[in-house]
Amino acid sequence: DWKGIAVGVVAAGAWAMTTVIARRTTSIPPLKMQGLLALVALPTLAFASAVFERGQFAALQRADALIWACLIWAGVVSSVLATTLVFWLVQKRPAGRVTPYLLATPVVSILIGWGWMGDVLTPQILTGAGLTLVGVAVVAIAERGLRAGAAKA
Repeated sequence: DWKGIAVGVVAAGAWAMTTVIARRTTSIPPLKMQGLLALVALPTLAFASAVFERGQFAALQRADALIWACLIWAGVVSSVLATTLVFWLVQKRPAGRVTPYLLATPVVSILIGWGWMGDVLTPQILTGAGLTLVGVAVVAIAERGLRAGAAKA
């Protein structure tokens, strides 16, 4: 599905750009930066929803308590709290210390989907998760080696 891949690539690029901006703007507190991001994202996503989606208002009327709880969780914990923490980390810590946590995010998301939502773990998903964890290990080991080399020098 090339459309899905393209959306994923664009989303990854946008997230990378946002992380670089967060790293360079240490004068803006992370929570304020999250608010500014939401200020830009809300009208953009609302417009995209109006153009590309149908039945949003009917879906809101049919939503039960679980749906509303999931929306609140996604809005507060998954978005505001998590992104604020990521912005704080990239502003205060070296990139090599933060990167392994960011790279592990998809694997954690897959495990949450499998454990709580009953998602199926296909061989492709497990292979991708394994490759991601290998990448995290490579980054962590390389960063540890660089720190050890710097300590000896």
